[in-house]
Amino acid sequence: MPAPVPYATDEDIYTLASLDFAALVPKANIWAEGHDGVIPASDPWKLTSASNDFPGSGIAPPMLIQFLAPEALYSSTGEYYAIDSLIDGDPHSLRVRRVGAIGTAGEAPGTATGLSGVGFRIPTLLPQILMASSVVDALFDIGYGTDRARSNLTQATLDQLRMLCCMIVLRDQYLNMATSMNEVGSGKSTFAAKSREYADRADRLAGAVNVKYAGALMNVTKHRVGRLYRL
Repeated sequence: MPAPVPYATDEDIYTLASLDFAALVPKANIWAEGHDGVIPASDPWKLTSASNDFPGSGIAPPMLIQFLAPEALYSSTGEYYAIDSLIDGDPHSLRVRRVGAIGTAGEAPGTATGLSGVGFRIPTLLPQILMASSVVDALFDIGYGTDRARSNLTQATLDQLRMLCCMIVLRDQYLNMATSMNEVGSGKSTFAAKSREYADRADRLAGAVNVKYAGALMNVTKHRVGRLYRL
């Protein structure tokens, strides 16, 4: 089997759980951060940080970046943007866009006079997304032989599998949060309830997925991916 390829992105996960995204990302998954960011007046979508080598840290589109300072501009909880591109020849810079937007649509993180001392961090759930993607491939035997290559899947199937991958990641990360806060079995089930919700959604979606390989339809209903945990 080749190395797993992610079905989903941080942007997909954030779109489904934006209010909890910061809490769902483990501290070890902060792949870059700094307080020396500069956003020039001439390009309010470009961030430069002399202390960071973004491609060397594994940063790539469409990961998310959370702007934290100045707090007066980004609020106490920060503001998320998607990384739109790295800049060839400049490992210390990247360009961003609004989450879910294309290009320079919406309000930029910079200002007309430019910014320095910008605080930021780049959290990612990529390791969890890759693990969930491997689960999805195993459930539907995707990638086991050239006739089952992902490139043979229809876009509709890929969209379903992307959502299933998201459900699995959110199920597991909410469970981790519930466990770390001793919610399991305590009746204080905010995160535990969300984990159950995404487990149920993953089950329903896994049973409804139609996997199509080069014209051959395979509807897999026997797999259940959600009810691995009883909360």
